[in-house]
Amino acid sequence: MKDKIKIDIFCEEVIIIQESTVKEAVLKHKPNTDAIIKANDGYFDNAYGCATWYYNKEAYSPCMIFQQEVTENEIAHEAAHITFMIMDNKGLPNTEDNEEVFCYIIGYIVEKTVNILKNAKIKNNKKRESRGDA
Repeated sequence: MKDKIKIDIFCEEVIIIQESTVKEAVLKHKPNTDAIIKANDGYFDNAYGCATWYYNKEAYSPCMIFQQEVTENEIAHEAAHITFMIMDNKGLPNTEDNEEVFCYIIGYIVEKTVNILKNAKIKNNKKRESRGDA
């Protein structure tokens, strides 16, 4: 599954990827060369998620990658990494003056990611039910 979250105020899109394992997700969606090398070297064998950059022809986008079973705590962890990436990319230092910005971004990313993953799970379950796999 691959989806995205638009953060209009920062002109950013966060890519959300989820497969059975993080390694499978990286090898299937190929976010960047470094992540692919790490996946082939076993770096993601026991990972629940990761935050990285997703490279395409037009731009670089922050990207969260998750295994199939992921908790809200794990989503928040990766969202924090993504928030630092976005702030750094926009030239916003991580200081007390920007606390509200950090909190806004991370809260928004967590809420949207939880909704995307819940909806993907519902769609998956419906597909399995229609095939008689449930």
